[in-house]
Amino acid sequence: MAFGCNIIPIESIYLYFSGIFKEGWVYFYKVIMTYLKTMREELLDADELGVLQILKSNANSGRINGLSRFQLDWEKILNDAVKPMFENPDKVSKMFR
Repeated sequence: MAFGCNIIPIESIYLYFSGIFKEGWVYFYKVIMTYLKTMREELLDADELGVLQILKSNANSGRINGLSRFQLDWEKILNDAVKPMFENPDKVSKMFR
């Protein structure tokens, strides 16, 4: 839960806690995956050190305005985390059997 308290802006933290209380830890992982999906292009374009710098610069961006060069829409990320992540979940589950 510390992830949400450190990264997500105070204006959106209620969405995070609502999701945690409704879905449990599964929601935490969904938020992480949605966050990484949002940052996908920047992370793929960066080398290893660049990836760490991007993630570190976002670590306090919710608390300190202007710290991160990326403007993240946390309400969208948190709302998208409740939606199904895959178009065809049956196809995905077959991949991991």
